[in-house]
Amino acid sequence: TVTGIAAQRREGFTLTGRAGHAGTEPMALRRDALAAAAAMIAAAEAVAADGTPDLVATVGVLQVSPGAANVVPGEVSFTLDVRAATDAARDVALGAIHSAFAHIAGERGIGIERRVLQDLPASPCDPALMALLEKRKKALAAEGLFDSARKRPIPFLPEVIGVITSPSGAVIRDILHRLRERFPRPVLLWPVPVQGEKCAAAVAAAIRGFNDL
Repeated sequence: TVTGIAAQRREGFTLTGRAGHAGTEPMALRRDALAAAAAMIAAAEAVAADGTPDLVATVGVLQVSPGAANVVPGEVSFTLDVRAATDAARDVALGAIHSAFAHIAGERGIGIERRVLQDLPASPCDPALMALLEKRKKALAAEGLFDSARKRPIPFLPEVIGVITSPSGAVIRDILHRLRERFPRPVLLWPVPVQGEKCAAAVAAAIRGFNDL
């Protein structure tokens, strides 16, 4: 059961070293931005692995310049996404990661620039709603609906995906973009308002509608 939205910080880093020819630049004199980035990525992974299960760190974008097979990389940019159940846990992890990055950059003679791309606080679910969900879960379990004998194999990917949301919001655009990028599938959109007094009833009606298809 989802209990809240994690605290999230997304940052961008640019490392500046010195480009050089792969055949003539001695190893001892290199200021390889990509090698520094690799060490930093491993350090971020290690910090997250040593933390609580809800702490995660992800480098999802990496850009190398000049990007030639025979040139020591002179500049690298990458993103870092850190999430945790609480703001405090996320910030402690970020502090450890930033310290490791600074140490690696100093050892390797690499310039480092950091910028914040997104900063979102943790948002726990309403306690009353969580209590209601827990009560409903126990009731369904008592009916035997979670018994292993009732379970059916789940396919790797659905053939058709139904989405209940606003047709003009950012959510549906992001869903469609990711599906086209990773797993192209037909999508059925059931348009509903996502805010206001009519939202709850409209979403409930859409769920019933999809169930009746």
